[in-house]
Amino acid sequence: MIGVCYTKENEPAIHLADSAYEGFSKHFDCIKITKDNALKDLKRCKFLIQVCYPNLYHWKIDSSAVFGKKPHQFRNYILDQGYLNKSIYLETGFINSQVAYDVSKYTFRHQNPEQIHLHQLSLDTLYYAVGVGGLKGQASYLNDNSLPDRLQQLNVTPLPYCPKKPSFVLLIGQAYRGISSWDIDIRKWYKDTATKIKRHTKLPIVYKPHPKTVLNERQWIQEKAFLRDNDRLFEWSRFVQIQDATAVVTYSSNASVDALLLGIPVIALSQRNVVWPIVSNCLSELAKPDGPSFPSEAILGQFLANIAYAQWTPAELRSGHVATRWQSYLQAKIADGP
Repeated sequence: MIGVCYTKENEPAIHLADSAYEGFSKHFDCIKITKDNALKDLKRCKFLIQVCYPNLYHWKIDSSAVFGKKPHQFRNYILDQGYLNKSIYLETGFINSQVAYDVSKYTFRHQNPEQIHLHQLSLDTLYYAVGVGGLKGQASYLNDNSLPDRLQQLNVTPLPYCPKKPSFVLLIGQAYRGISSWDIDIRKWYKDTATKIKRHTKLPIVYKPHPKTVLNERQWIQEKAFLRDNDRLFEWSRFVQIQDATAVVTYSSNASVDALLLGIPVIALSQRNVVWPIVSNCLSELAKPDGPSFPSEAILGQFLANIAYAQWTPAELRSGHVATRWQSYLQAKIADGP
């Protein structure tokens, strides 16, 4: 039995869970885990499909709305029974076809699926990562050495890398206590990272807040973390300046994929970052005359081809196509499980 659940009670999450349930039910016995019988239903399952990746260590999500009045019982059972490694996680995709990678039109992830006006955009056109055993770069997607056909369907063409005159370092914000940075104190990370950046370069730091970062959080970062006069808070009205960034520094944000598509070097500081294997992981590269290294055309091309096969739309999930890709893997896992 495979259980399907969501951990954020909003329209995209529910739609995605329903789509996964319909598609995987074509190959497996599936059950929707609801707040009325969450723990009872979970005990029947040998594998889970979890939408929006539950933050099992902080459990700050809308768990009471989804799992009833005792969400910690659900969380503890998942941890005790090893479901962290027996789950397919569905979360925000890496490349979304709704984003125009034309620098003159580029929006740099100023929207996420929860902020898009749903009546203007079909939920079936959004892309979601489908991986097992972890989040982002720590997950397995069954996508090694993928062909470029799916990337071509996304109509995404990376801009060529060309070293530019140094201008600023773009520091990417994460959601406070977010699922991508649950293992660190993100405020301390901002301050420590800004201090380390300043050891290697005199360039200003431009901070791009996470879309969900509230105003007082932005003010704290500006006042406590950035100490030089020429450091400034990133403002949406300045988004076009990203094309002039010397480098993008990030913990685990998917914005690192956006940067590579724009030909901007990335320094990834967490192995959870999906670009970790192909980019610099050391801030000292900011001191290099040409800035941090950039992956070769061949390496970047294969990476993007793989990423295109790591993400799927609800329509593709509902059709059963994604379940077919995972069928052999899940059958083996279910057979091995208790």
